[in-house]
Amino acid sequence: MRHAPPAVEFPIPGTALQRLAAAVVPGAAAAAIAAWLWSWSVREPVSLIDAPKAPWALLVLAAVLGGAIAHVLWRPARGGLRWDGGGWYWLPGRDGSSDTSAGSDPGIEPDPVALATVRVQWDLGAWLLVKATPDGGGRPLQITAARQAEPTRWHALRVALYHRCGPAPSDAQRRP
Repeated sequence: MRHAPPAVEFPIPGTALQRLAAAVVPGAAAAAIAAWLWSWSVREPVSLIDAPKAPWALLVLAAVLGGAIAHVLWRPARGGLRWDGGGWYWLPGRDGSSDTSAGSDPGIEPDPVALATVRVQWDLGAWLLVKATPDGGGRPLQITAARQAEPTRWHALRVALYHRCGPAPSDAQRRP
């Protein structure tokens, strides 16, 4: 039988670089879609370099709007991610930074939020995008974890994220 990985708590600082990536990637995707749609709207094939200024303005507008919408709707969460050996928890506001949001008391920490599901969406080696759904329902969290936040706990976090509890496939085949 497999054993659960050891408990780990990992800080999620929500850095400016992560916020920039959260806006640039959708902005670039919006610009690419606008370029594709523009290419279908012209009757004669024209390269984008030889095109008049209007398509360039459309691409810039699409990129800015896509980035702005992503910046508003998908801000990387700040706090901490905890695996206690049996379940996942989101620790809002426990990222190790000294700044506090407006209206919050610095002496009081919010309660941990139990998470029903935690799934790795992107794995880039030293950076992970994790989608976590709260246990009580509600909007899923987009959590960006970076190795640089806590290099000594990075391996333990990855082990906990990729671990699936239950019997190993070889154990299941041996059972009658």
